Amino acid sequence: MTLCRWMAVSMLVFGSMPVLAEDTGVPAEIEIDYELDVLPVLETNCTGCHNAAFPAAGISLASQEDVIANAELAYNAISTGRMPLGNPTFGESEGGMILSEWLAQQFEIPEPVEPTP
Repeated sequence: MTLCRWMAVSMLVFGSMPVLAEDTGVPAEIEIDYELDVLPVLETNCTGCHNAAFPAAGISLASQEDVIANAELAYNAISTGRMPLGNPTFGESEGGMILSEWLAQQFEIPEPVEPTP
């Protein structure tokens, strides 16, 4: 992704210009806050089904601890378009990008591997 495109996406997703590393001109890592940025995305898109009371497929995303425990599953489900159900482009949306970026900042999760036919 070119620097100009990254800046445009950053403005769309985060509402401000990205911070550039002084010497390299490469966008510095953006800090995403769980309570302010991630929790609203989870509440809007995930916890209707993946809640503590009745966790779909046995997976709860109702608390930060739950999200951490299921981070790899959540990251792969979003990045491959399997979740949320009926919304295969969620990972490309503002909320999907915020959630995926937060997961990537918290955990070393490899890119999903597409199944071979």
